[in-house]
Amino acid sequence: MAIDVTAFTDVDSGDAPALIAYLDVCTRLARSRKPADYARQGIAPGMAVLDAGCGTGDDVRAIAELVGPAGRVAGVDSSRAMILAARQRGLPPNAEVRLAPAHAVPYPDRAFDLVRAERLFQHLAQPDAAARELLRVLKPGGAITILDQDWQTMDVGGADPELSGRIAGAFASSLANGRAGALHGAVLQRAGFREIESCATRTTLPLGPAYALVLSTAVETAKLSGALSAAQAEEWIASLLAANRRGAFSFAVTMHATHARVGATSRPGCS
Repeated sequence: MAIDVTAFTDVDSGDAPALIAYLDVCTRLARSRKPADYARQGIAPGMAVLDAGCGTGDDVRAIAELVGPAGRVAGVDSSRAMILAARQRGLPPNAEVRLAPAHAVPYPDRAFDLVRAERLFQHLAQPDAAARELLRVLKPGGAITILDQDWQTMDVGGADPELSGRIAGAFASSLANGRAGALHGAVLQRAGFREIESCATRTTLPLGPAYALVLSTAVETAKLSGALSAAQAEEWIASLLAANRRGAFSFAVTMHATHARVGATSRPGCS
């Protein structure tokens, strides 16, 4: 599978089934870390939680179980195809999903204890508007967690570093907000959040998933932008395959998880 991940900015104008399949792969790869992520985000029984950019609702369903019957979970997504898939896959009684962009959430002020947005802000042309809107729907003392990569930090071991740098730069520039992870803090501060804390970790993948999920799009984007020629692209891909055969391939990118609060209260922390 090789998917144009830049198409997540407007899923319904592209190959929505392929993008849904892409999310399913990402869900499987992330399954082992999810319980710890939810715990760090402070999700607890009885909470009202909003998942912005909910996709097919995998996190909505998992969080609904964590908050229990006394809590509730809402998901919003700007894609009709994603919302339809979320509903077709089933939702528990304490959960719902709605078609809406992150900058126009269809809920009243102070409706939620916690808001989360995973790999959403990198696809937003208006991140500041989204941050202000997510602040609006949080209760006083409520918390937000947003997670995104900084694609400029993409590092590919075993390939020409100069070409890899060009490819990373072209890919980051092709996304609506390709350096979103590194910019989280500034965006949340401008929106009016306080107690902002960002944690950076390196995400690694073997060649197969790395190429299918990221590198295939990245190298094609670099070719289209003129950052490298078709011959250089072929040479770069061949070097990845050769590096993988001798055990020298590596892929890593920095993921930022940023936590903030409405008003002053204790932070969830990074550990």
